[in-house]
Amino acid sequence: MKYTIAIPAYKSDFLKECIESILNQTFQDFELIIIDDASPYPIREIISQFNDPRICLLYTSPSPRD
Repeated sequence: MKYTIAIPAYKSDFLKECIESILNQTFQDFELIIIDDASPYPIREIISQFNDPRICLLYTSPSPRD
């Protein structure tokens, strides 16, 4: 059975530690989806440190202001 773990990421505090903790679990049949909600913090740079096919990055563009 495959599980999906989703992390909404806006701030980068502890993101690396969170990803490492998830990847180091004994259960390995999962996908990790990280959602970068137009964060001004270095979310993508942190995620790029990991070379794991279970990680999927989704990101949104900043909304235009009226």
